[in-house]
Amino acid sequence: AETSDNLHMLADGIVTRSTYDTQPYFNNSAALVIAGMLAYILEAASTEGERHLGSLLPLLDLMQARNDALLDEMFACTRFRNLASKAANRALNESGGKGSVLDTVETQLKWLTYERMAEWVAQSSTLDLHQLKNGRMTLFLVIPPDQLAAQGQFLRLFTRLTMSIMQQQTPDGLDMGTPCLMVLDEFYSLGRMNEAQQAAAQMRKYGLHLWPFLQNWGQLTELYGRAGAESFTSGADVTCFFGIGRTDEDTLAKVSRLSGKITEDELEEDILNLADEIEEHNRALAYEPPKDPLLHLLSAMFNPYARKRRDMSAGGLSPVVRSEHLAAQAQLLRSKIAKPRLAPDEIFDLVKKPGANRPSEKMILYRGKGFEVIDLNPDLDQ
Repeated sequence: AETSDNLHMLADGIVTRSTYDTQPYFNNSAALVIAGMLAYILEAASTEGERHLGSLLPLLDLMQARNDALLDEMFACTRFRNLASKAANRALNESGGKGSVLDTVETQLKWLTYERMAEWVAQSSTLDLHQLKNGRMTLFLVIPPDQLAAQGQFLRLFTRLTMSIMQQQTPDGLDMGTPCLMVLDEFYSLGRMNEAQQAAAQMRKYGLHLWPFLQNWGQLTELYGRAGAESFTSGADVTCFFGIGRTDEDTLAKVSRLSGKITEDELEEDILNLADEIEEHNRALAYEPPKDPLLHLLSAMFNPYARKRRDMSAGGLSPVVRSEHLAAQAQLLRSKIAKPRLAPDEIFDLVKKPGANRPSEKMILYRGKGFEVIDLNPDLDQ
């Protein structure tokens, strides 16, 4: 549907953002201008063939040149809550040059300058994304790895559009339609999308589940900040970790924190067993054999503490050293309380790659307050 809200959504999908934008004014203004440009294209384009994203670039050229005829036409546009008029006003009041809003728009539209992309967006299409919500469809959107940095904004726009459609109600007026899983490889390349952060926790009622892939935890915190990154894991059904490098301290520390802390209840059985062993050891140390030869012989044969003391002597450790050893064990056991269930080094050993060209053989799955280690067992010979 052609509404001002949808035009704002498309413009927001085009403009890549970051948590650390030092001047958000320019990106926010660029999104407003692009929305106005889209409004003009829809209202004033003479043919259906001109109503596509590829028309943004020649329109921008005219706006940067302050073409009077164009600006007059844009000021005259009244549909879509006067978005085109607002964009023309911004262009008219621009000083131009580097660091201007129109310069930011040009940067955000650079992906449309690539020939193959320009040809693709100009083509008519029968693709109906509403089938993701109301029907059954499997859709693959692939950008070559060497073009991801240059054309990743199209992937961002497509993702933003899909999330918007999944938030709409079905023809029957229901929030939940056909469940949709969005697998987002190289999620970092999409830039910051507040809607993706919201989707992690709120989109379930619409049937949308996101499965984003990142190289490390630092990428997520760079885009959304630490609090925003935490909202992804807290709202996720499951978080998967594998192939973490030894030098990736942030990710290893994050998984270690997610593993939780060891409680005294978890160690209760080990603590009680060790306490029993220490008590038995102390009783054996305190045992004094009878002086009567016959009783001494009988005690050596049948008294458990006499046998235990004899076994300690034969074991190679003196009773005193054995006492120190048991005391150290008890101290070590109690020192584990409130420590992470998995230390960073343990996590690395679990999920590391066995070789440069081999995938991880284990994966850590975190669900709510619990986690488990999955053996992937890749059969590389098949």
